[in-house]
Amino acid sequence: MGASFEIWFSSTDAARPAVSFKVREYLASFITDGILREKGLVVTGAWNVVLGMIFLAEGKVYESDKILFIKKDPAIIRSEMVKLYEIIIPLKLIRESDDLLFTTVQLMYEALTIFLTTTFKSIKRDEIDDLWMQVDLDYIFSIEFPAPFNEQKYVGDSND
Repeated sequence: MGASFEIWFSSTDAARPAVSFKVREYLASFITDGILREKGLVVTGAWNVVLGMIFLAEGKVYESDKILFIKKDPAIIRSEMVKLYEIIIPLKLIRESDDLLFTTVQLMYEALTIFLTTTFKSIKRDEIDDLWMQVDLDYIFSIEFPAPFNEQKYVGDSND
């Protein structure tokens, strides 16, 4: 069995996007099938790759209206064979939108684009842009939104 690519959600803000874990699982699978497997990236290696999407409100430490890839070098969790990358998505961009779900999905995809094109030099921006046209938005929009708390599954949630 090969390695995997996953997306995790994180936010300390109570007004975080109420997006179902099914959206992030769909996008991770879509990216894996659409480009990572084709290029022999991640899925053929020993390490699992996780992209932590941190939805962050502006404050004293963070003021931005741009997606921020925190650092190119991942945190390493050897016991789990995980390379953890983190990217910040400003909540401001979502809150200013008239269509919260679509904007959240667009920002997630843009975060994926930044991560993939920065981390893997063999992946080009135009390839990811072309893939966007194949995203099954009908499926995404069929998922309950806002999702109930137990369907969001952010890091640190107690989903008992």
